[in-house]
Amino acid sequence: DWKVTMEKKFQYLVAMKGEFMVVSLVGGMDDVAEEQLSALYGEIEIKKPRFVVLNFRDVAFVERSAYRLLTMIQMYVRNELNGVVRSCGVLPKIRKVLEQEGVLRKNEVCDNVQMALTLFQRPKGQNT
Repeated sequence: DWKVTMEKKFQYLVAMKGEFMVVSLVGGMDDVAEEQLSALYGEIEIKKPRFVVLNFRDVAFVERSAYRLLTMIQMYVRNELNGVVRSCGVLPKIRKVLEQEGVLRKNEVCDNVQMALTLFQRPKGQNT
């Protein structure tokens, strides 16, 4: 039983309402997570949300192998969909590394999903 818990694979859950998509990321992001992140990218291409929240609350670690897809997902929303991305619930040690590596942007990280959704409601230019 213990072994099963240790081998819990990375997965994501999507909740969508109108133009808003909240993605709950669950588990450690290692090279096995690549398949799931690719699937998430595909889902975003199909559903075309304008506002995406990436919730890292249940992510214990992010390995280098996940950086590329995490970056691609955010760039796709920003550039192709002209949308906005917010990341939340990121553990401080993970947040520091991901910001240094350019995977997350400081001004796009907030504490929780509720705060991220509130920021979306504000008119442009008032995100301070």
